[in-house]
Amino acid sequence: RARVTVRGQTEDVRAAELDEAERLTFFRDVLRPVAHDMTFGTQFIKYVDGVDVDDPLDASHGRPVFELLPLA
Repeated sequence: RARVTVRGQTEDVRAAELDEAERLTFFRDVLRPVAHDMTFGTQFIKYVDGVDVDDPLDASHGRPVFELLPLA
């Protein structure tokens, strides 16, 4: 559980770890397109996190990824 504040809006959330298939989907369908839309995005993610977003299968293997969900 955590409390996240963005631009003055606060929300209580919980973290849910993604399973292997969900991690692959995240790297392939979420992170990769965002990285490609940013100038030097793929290079930045590779340098900072050691993640090659152009190889989502390898990026998702053994790497914990969490989704923040609102507390009901």
